[in-house]
Amino acid sequence: MTTNLRYFINISLVLITLGVIALYLWYNKDLLALLYNISWKTAIALIILRMFFVGLNGLFLKLFVAKLNVDLDWYEWVGLPFVTTMGNYLTPLSGGMIARAAYLKNRHAFSYTHFATLLAANYLIIFWVSTLAGLCLMPLLWQQTHAPWLIMLLFIVSWGGLSIVLLMPMPCFSSTNRAAKLFQRAIIGWLAVRNDRRLMLQLVFLTIVSLLLNAAAFWLGYRALEITISVPAALIISLSTIFSAL
Repeated sequence: MTTNLRYFINISLVLITLGVIALYLWYNKDLLALLYNISWKTAIALIILRMFFVGLNGLFLKLFVAKLNVDLDWYEWVGLPFVTTMGNYLTPLSGGMIARAAYLKNRHAFSYTHFATLLAANYLIIFWVSTLAGLCLMPLLWQQTHAPWLIMLLFIVSWGGLSIVLLMPMPCFSSTNRAAKLFQRAIIGWLAVRNDRRLMLQLVFLTIVSLLLNAAAFWLGYRALEITISVPAALIISLSTIFSAL
């Protein structure tokens, strides 16, 4: 694919996406009326919360790749999450994530296998913390939740399964097969992350802060639309958006 053709496709996708958004808003003008009622102070607070939330992803990235011997400059680990987020909104199939993987590959020779390992480790930790948080929150929302036993069972099974994956011993082997070599490199990368307790604690802490920032944004967003929800409910909504990443 030539550079001009790739550029044309990218611009076309962006224009089509913006056109669809504009058409949707044109036929749903009541949504815009809701936005007009939001004060500028609330809007600025929401923007700041979202910027911190996305920026935390940069810290995740910086810590992960540093463990795999890649040192990112500040503008890289700060900027890449925003580029990734923009790409995920404007292109299908998590295009922003693909762009981040390509950047790390071309700029820092960070292999796609290592990137896949980084991504898997990131989601494993986030989901583990999220399911544990869900277990702690469910008693507070027991009377407000439809089928609470089913949701509690889902959290218990998810947390137990993730705990097994996080703690189970990983096989080490040698092989000349290409697929087996890739799998072996992925295991080595994950073990390097898992065996570093300080790094794991840092990642768990960042995940908790990320959950709180996301919940604060939802709580403030609902409040701006004159809808009152409790803090535990905002946290559960925050968790649901994280699980949607699956």
